[in-house]
Amino acid sequence: MVPDHVGIAEKVKGGVIYTMEGNSAGDRCRENRYVAGSEWIYGYGRFFDMK
Repeated sequence: MVPDHVGIAEKVKGGVIYTMEGNSAGDRCRENRYVAGSEWIYGYGRFFDMK
């Protein structure tokens, strides 16, 4: 599989990762849920406050 878009991980609760993703249902944004360790997740990035 080749990654084709990114999403924002909103939270992790009970081993489930909740994401907000664009282009997941046509031209719409929607929330998706994945079990931690899912084959559909290729990696994570984290933003730091650079002040």
